[in-house]
Amino acid sequence: MIWKWLGALLLFPVQMVYLVVKAAVCMVLPPKLRDLSGENVLITGGGRGIGRHLAREFAKRGARKIILWGRTEKCLKETTEEIRTMGTECHYFICDVGNREEVYRQAKAVREKVGDITILVNNAAVVHGKSLMDSDDDALLKSQHINTLGQFWVR
Repeated sequence: MIWKWLGALLLFPVQMVYLVVKAAVCMVLPPKLRDLSGENVLITGGGRGIGRHLAREFAKRGARKIILWGRTEKCLKETTEEIRTMGTECHYFICDVGNREEVYRQAKAVREKVGDITILVNNAAVVHGKSLMDSDDDALLKSQHINTLGQFWVR
C-alpha cells in the first residue's frame, strides 16, 4: 500500500511538468484547423448578427455549401448574396425554429435541394432584455419555443 502512494507521489510532479509544457506548446503553436471543403453547414439565425458572422467565417474557411435559416427574408437574402460573392454556394430558407412543423418541413426541403447537412450551428435565439419575472407570457413562450425547444427540433 505504501508503494502505491509513494509511486503516485513521485509521478505527480512529472505529470505536472508534462501538462505545463504541453500547455505552453499549445499556446505558441496554432491548432490545426479542420478541412471544411466537403462540409454542408446549416446556420440557424443566419441572416444577421452572430449568424451572419459565422456564415462569413465558414465561407472564408472553405465550406462547400452554407445554408441559412431565419425569419427575416431581407436579412437572409443580403447574407446569402454576401456569401456568394465570396465564392461559396449559399442557400437560404425562411424558417422559424420555434415552429416544429416548419422546422421539419424546411429540413426536408434542405435535404431535397442541397443535400445532407454535415455541420449544424444552432444559433437562433431571441432576447427580450427583461428578467424572467418581468417578461409577459407571450415573450416567455416565444423564448421557450425558440431558445429551448428549437434546439431539439433542429437536430
